[in-house]
Amino acid sequence: MNSREARYLLAIAEFKTLSKAAQNLYVSQPALTKFLKSEEQQVGAPLFSHYQNEYYPTYIGEKYLFYAKKVLELEAQWEAERSDLIGLKKGRLNLAVPIVRSRLLIPESIIRFHRDYPQVKVHVFEEAVAVERLLLQRSDIDLAIYNISSDVRDLDYEYIGISELVLVVPSGISKKLTPLTDRRFRYPWVDMRQLTGYPFILLDANQTNGRLIENLLADNNMLNQVWMRTRNSDVALDMARKQGGCTLVSEDYVRHLQESDDMSIYSVGPSPMQTKLIAAYRPGQYLPLYIKDYIKILKTMHRELCEM
Repeated sequence: MNSREARYLLAIAEFKTLSKAAQNLYVSQPALTKFLKSEEQQVGAPLFSHYQNEYYPTYIGEKYLFYAKKVLELEAQWEAERSDLIGLKKGRLNLAVPIVRSRLLIPESIIRFHRDYPQVKVHVFEEAVAVERLLLQRSDIDLAIYNISSDVRDLDYEYIGISELVLVVPSGISKKLTPLTDRRFRYPWVDMRQLTGYPFILLDANQTNGRLIENLLADNNMLNQVWMRTRNSDVALDMARKQGGCTLVSEDYVRHLQESDDMSIYSVGPSPMQTKLIAAYRPGQYLPLYIKDYIKILKTMHRELCEM
């Protein structure tokens, strides 16, 4: 199996129809049909079953696709290592990023990266949740950048930085609170019980930060105060700014808003509620110099943000 054959087979599995796969591969459908028939004759068994005009891998097809991914992974690793060995600054950088993180991470980091590596092609895959699954499922993804609250299995990774989840309170409510100063916390601390009876806008519980926030409110018997949920931290913040209720988001979104007259920022919980931002990649994956440099850029940006 060569890399062209691997790409063809993986495209059929991904798009499930020969017409869509052929369109993605920029080949004709008859040519792809002929290829699949030839490949199955060579293997000696059907690689796909055909049901309601869609193609699904057979058992042997799943095994074959597993090795097809390996072929492309090895090809990409060799090209990356070859580029490093002969001093080329060419390649590709495919990133999987949660869509809610993309605005904070991508524009500035990619602009800085492009200055040093103008010949590296960048493709950003923005996902609603679980970008780590995309990293495991697709051999063409180089890095997944996302938050974690506990150790990660099945992937290697580097820490980018640590952020605190903070409580954002509209000005109309914050005037009624009695915050305390505690050296353990970056922001004035308030007891969540002071927010009893006030409305909340929460991040979706399927998100890493959303799960932590959900648990905090559950521990304080306050889930019945939630009247809106969203996957977008910017939306939650804007709702708080417009006096729609309290919310909790990563401090990365609010550091530049600390002096806002519309809302106030507090620490909450028995200890700082922290999440770690990581850049994850497949175990054993060769990281070319330009990817290592991009990770350094992310670390520098996060450190600069913390110093704001």
